[in-house]
Amino acid sequence: MDDGQILIVEDERLVAEDIKETLKELGYTVMGIVDNGEEAVESVREEEPDLVLMDIVLKGEMDGIEAARIINSEFDVPVIYLTAYADDKRLKRAKVTEPYGYILKPYRERELHSNIEMAFHKNEMEKKLKESERKYRAIFENTGTAMALIEEDRTASLVNQKMEELTGYPKEKLEGDMRWDEVVSDADLEKMRMYHEKRREDPESVPSRYTFTVINRFGDVRKVLAQVGMISGTKKSIISAIDVTEERRRFETMRESQEAFRNLFERCHDAVILIDQEGRCKEVNHNFCHLLGYSEEELSEKECTDILIKKDAEKLHELFHEMFKGEVKEESLVVTGTTKDDEEISLEGRFTSVTDVEGKPLYLIWNIKFD
Repeated sequence: MDDGQILIVEDERLVAEDIKETLKELGYTVMGIVDNGEEAVESVREEEPDLVLMDIVLKGEMDGIEAARIINSEFDVPVIYLTAYADDKRLKRAKVTEPYGYILKPYRERELHSNIEMAFHKNEMEKKLKESERKYRAIFENTGTAMALIEEDRTASLVNQKMEELTGYPKEKLEGDMRWDEVVSDADLEKMRMYHEKRREDPESVPSRYTFTVINRFGDVRKVLAQVGMISGTKKSIISAIDVTEERRRFETMRESQEAFRNLFERCHDAVILIDQEGRCKEVNHNFCHLLGYSEEELSEKECTDILIKKDAEKLHELFHEMFKGEVKEESLVVTGTTKDDEEISLEGRFTSVTDVEGKPLYLIWNIKFD
């Protein structure tokens, strides 16, 4: 990366000038030379160099290692130590600052060049990685579902806000301080633990999508639909969970309502038929079958006008058209039908339109008096 802007931090002027000339010959631009840690931090803050060559022993109270620590914590600028000191104590302190290189004086030009190029490359890769992490963190936090990264020991190393809301526990408690199965109901605990273990042996051996019950921090019971997958090359899994408690309740209510309707439908004293928008016999009760002599299967293959004499069939076609257009909501009518044995029979009854929440007709109910 020739033409990179480099700051030299060196308290021996002749050495600093020598380094400057070497860098210029290598194609880099030296943006400045400072001789103490305080000025080094201030120069990085104001000038934003691409790299800092840092001596360890400097004038003033702040040495190079402390200056590098501040630069590393506050700025995204790589630091390479260029120093005559390599004792264990200084090396140990220097490692904590995560330098991009550690070159001993007297330096070799080739070594300096390769370290600088590697530092530029590494810094560029880290910037891309951080950008990628920010992007995926944003997705993770804003996906709309509760998400967690689960470790092999069943602890969560990362959770989003939706997971906090689902479990009732704060992020600080969920991440690393408790196992995910602490919020799973006793009824699902054995299954969930088994899935966790087997998924790490063979991800294909267990389902990736299933429901389980969560008991949150406040004792509320929540039904959850989960999607779980392994992160390739690791023992980590990621779970995405949706609270489906209310949907399940609505489903149960609807199912109970349907069962109640079916019982009422079958026990009704009248002969009853449900007619869809194609005029077909969607459902019929026992009394209707008994009245006309057909089985339920036979009637399901017919249009309801097939069981009427021709003129009344035409009359009903017109009525159906008006009712499904919403022009007529209810109509009482007497028509002549034909039984399975081709006997004519008077059918006195009422047609009623059943609509959706927006008032659009879904189907018709035909109630026929049955003695």
